[in-house]
Amino acid sequence: MKIVVVGMGYVGIPVAVEFANAGFDVVGINRSKWKVDWINDCRCPIQGNEPRLAELLEKVVKNGKLRATQDFSECRDADAILICTETPFDLKRKEPNYSALKSATESVAENLEKKSLVVIESTIAPKTMENVVKSILEKTFLKKSKKSFGVD
Repeated sequence: MKIVVVGMGYVGIPVAVEFANAGFDVVGINRSKWKVDWINDCRCPIQGNEPRLAELLEKVVKNGKLRATQDFSECRDADAILICTETPFDLKRKEPNYSALKSATESVAENLEKKSLVVIESTIAPKTMENVVKSILEKTFLKKSKKSFGVD
């Protein structure tokens, strides 16, 4: 089973490492080349209170269960895709900033080619799945493939 984790930050890296440690083939996607390079070099690009994260990351990269890339075409044959993007709060506008979620969802939708489970692992407000994620999938994926999908 191939799992793609989009967003290799404080949520995405631990999730990717744990799936890889459980035996799944995991590809982490991140737009920042330096993060991709660090992960592929067995270096953990985040700090925090995650016991043994750096050691587990090194283990799963060395045994070939986790690798990182900037290439969203990895979504084409994924069984599951987890979008783990940041959701900063815009204090000036008094609302969440969904630009990273929108960008990641568009890139995933452009590369979906098979039935895949897509999970949003970001903090989002009620109705965001319907108003943001679903609308992007309809605009991008449905237009391209004419295949149906479900959003729950």
